[in-house]
Amino acid sequence: ITEYFPPLSAEDSLTIPKARMAPTTVDLGKVASGKKAETIFRVYNDGKRPLEIRNAYSGTKELAFEFSGKSVAFQDSVSMKITFDTKGVRPGPFRQRVSLFVSDPAQPELRLQLSGTVE
Repeated sequence: ITEYFPPLSAEDSLTIPKARMAPTTVDLGKVASGKKAETIFRVYNDGKRPLEIRNAYSGTKELAFEFSGKSVAFQDSVSMKITFDTKGVRPGPFRQRVSLFVSDPAQPELRLQLSGTVE
């Protein structure tokens, strides 16, 4: 479920927060079974108002999220660390989507694709 934002006027669309993240795909490579792998990416605000990071969701307990901040000033960015714990994960390839919910009315959900192989 995503946050509802009312339709924007042309004037409003010039002053909203504008979320972007980089990269949008991450290959963690080969991860030994029982070990952890980490990746860091940045969430940017290219808009004119502060951007709020509401939540991160992956649908799996093996991924944990840590933010350097949950409010992103305009024309600034924060980092987000994702830790993948392979304890109990079957060996083989994996692919997991992460959804990041933000206060950008034009794009309230950002998506990141994680992949790799558990050995």
